[in-house]
Amino acid sequence: MQGYVLTVLKKVYLGENYLEEAVDNKEMLKKTYEKYLDNDPAERKELATYLDFLDLRKIVETPKNWEHFSDKLNIPLPEEKKGKARYVSWFDEVNKIRRIPAHPFNRAYSDTEVLTLDAIYGELAKRGVIS
Repeated sequence: MQGYVLTVLKKVYLGENYLEEAVDNKEMLKKTYEKYLDNDPAERKELATYLDFLDLRKIVETPKNWEHFSDKLNIPLPEEKKGKARYVSWFDEVNKIRRIPAHPFNRAYSDTEVLTLDAIYGELAKRGVIS
């Protein structure tokens, strides 16, 4: 997911500072830059590596960026009412579900969570976002 979003942003905002141009939220940039600086200089990766998963949602749904992502990432969940301008709450669902393997004690995937992940994965694969 991160690779797709960053590839699009690099195409839209040409240049080395593409992330600064794409992100209007200065607090997000500060937090990302702090994570970057917390790493040993020899081990540092590209700044965008330090974005959180939900930061991607915020970047994608920003009005100036949305037009570049709406065809691929506008995915309504089955329980969502029709008529919304942006269907990006699936980011929140994926983020919530991905915590389970990170903190597995006394937790397991519910049938609903498995179906949700399967549906989102299927849509992203069908739209060419992931393979």
